[in-house]
Amino acid sequence: MQGKNEAALLEQGGGGDIDVAANHRHLYSRRYAPRKQGPAHGKLSGIVWTKSVRASAHMLRTPKAWALDAADLELAEQCGARLVHIHDLEQLRHYWATLETIRRRGFAFDRGHGAQVALCLEHWAATRGEAEAAEPKPEPEVEPLAVQGALW
Repeated sequence: MQGKNEAALLEQGGGGDIDVAANHRHLYSRRYAPRKQGPAHGKLSGIVWTKSVRASAHMLRTPKAWALDAADLELAEQCGARLVHIHDLEQLRHYWATLETIRRRGFAFDRGHGAQVALCLEHWAATRGEAEAAEPKPEPEVEPLAVQGALW
């Protein structure tokens, strides 16, 4: 005959031979916690995705550029990020760029560490305001010639 505790465990999906402490450890362990819904590297705060990195290890040497994991970039964008902020821990410099700038002026590559997107240093700004001001403007849509001719 089962006791009340064993019956309750079975009803909740536990086994009769599993003790309460083991079940508790499983439920509250970080190992079994669901993965966060954002980039694996860096921190997402509002519309800004920030990464703290070391230039000696993370900056491309040829060409001089900051590289971002393509999957992280996609996840950051899906979570509402519009700006990328890179904090270089060695030189204590900050680099800012909009995701639109990275998409338009960056380049994709894979040098053995997975798909990445890089943006050359000349396209990074020193402040958030400069990055937002330098964002490429969408090109105006050109109407077909047949429509333009009808207007005159």
